Amino acid sequence: MLPQPQSQDWSLPCQYAGRTFLGVGSGEALNEQVATGVWPKWQERWDRLIEAIRVIRQLWIGQAISCKGKYYNVKAKLYDSPAWPIPLPTAANGRKSTRLAGQHSDGPITDPVT
Repeated sequence: MLPQPQSQDWSLPCQYAGRTFLGVGSGEALNEQVATGVWPKWQERWDRLIEAIRVIRQLWIGQAISCKGKYYNVKAKLYDSPAWPIPLPTAANGRKSTRLAGQHSDGPITDPVT
């Protein structure tokens, strides 16, 4: 019988060390407006994204967190936190979103025209 691997041995970052990232974005009207009937203005979507990035980074540390933000209230702990930091780039097209991606994430994900 083969030894059972630890849970992180099978995680994506362990299988593809240095080649994984979590790309995030401010949403897509095509999906969200149809599903919810709501499509917030650009600034609100980015404020939500910036707050979400902070929560994700706090969870990745592996400690219990309790934060009450403007958009998200989280009381949680990630029990299988990554062994090393996972890059968190942000989808961005245009000057404002590219600047915010550079300020709050690990860089932009964009198309070559931008």
